Amino acid sequence: MTSPVFRTLSSLANLWRKHASVYSKFYVHAMNLCFVWSWAMHYYTTSALMGHNDPILAHQTSPITHNLKKTSLKPLLPLNWVSLQLASVGVLRCRRLLRHKISKRPSHHFSKIEHTLPLPAPQLSRPIREAIHTELEKLFLDKVIANLGLCISVYDIKSIEGGFIYPGDGAPTYTVVFNLIMFRPFVGEIMTAKLLSSDADGLRLSLGFFDDIYVPLQHLPSPNEFKAESKNSTKGTWYWKYEEQSYPVDDSDMIKFRIQNVTYPSIPVEQPKESKPFAPMLVTGSIDHDGLGPVSWWPGQEEDAEEEEEETAAEE
Repeated sequence: MTSPVFRTLSSLANLWRKHASVYSKFYVHAMNLCFVWSWAMHYYTTSALMGHNDPILAHQTSPITHNLKKTSLKPLLPLNWVSLQLASVGVLRCRRLLRHKISKRPSHHFSKIEHTLPLPAPQLSRPIREAIHTELEKLFLDKVIANLGLCISVYDIKSIEGGFIYPGDGAPTYTVVFNLIMFRPFVGEIMTAKLLSSDADGLRLSLGFFDDIYVPLQHLPSPNEFKAESKNSTKGTWYWKYEEQSYPVDDSDMIKFRIQNVTYPSIPVEQPKESKPFAPMLVTGSIDHDGLGPVSWWPGQEEDAEEEEEETAAEE
């Protein structure tokens, strides 16, 4: 049975956690200090009660230490117990906060790349690292690399070697090793997106920076119904029928979906004029599960979605 003190401290920590997104660094440091203090108190009180000769206490000659040695430490046992409870809360909350920060964007990964880069002559007047960083952004930013994902940013440059000018070429060539931040969702990941379009084939969702997310008909919740905007239109709104009620899938809510598949189609030699624009990276999602779909379908998820948007805006 959980003690009242632990429940009270846990409730206070939960209340603090809700408002700790902006002050996350201060929160972690405070919990770490709480953890160190509580376990230090546990060590000293337990060691003294068990009769251990602590080398630190043995060399102290201050009046406080002298009285501490002569006075019974039994009255400190409740304080020691409270410190252990506080340490447990601190460890749990720190681990939860760290896990939350890491798992907020689990679809983003670092990819280490080695690339041979010719540096154009107009860039030679700039600092070499800055010039190479600019050229790398032109080459990779917002581009898809097969099996690695969509490049979000050039994170850093690890090494620059070379600078040779080959015959017939007026630009020096460098061998650069650098890290890219890649968007690469994994199968089974839960993400939140906005509805981009809806037609008879399913849904198309957008993350803002990536729009090629499709939820096909077979991955919609069943039973369902599609209502077209007009008789000859393929666009319309999907409805989930549950207990004689219809729940729409529209653009008024954020939509939670599960990643079913991530593919990297090969570049076609010829593409019909009426076909969709080629997408080098396709994500297939599903909302056919409890807790998925528009957040308004599930009570309590709207606040979580708003909190995620606020934290994302604060980080940006």
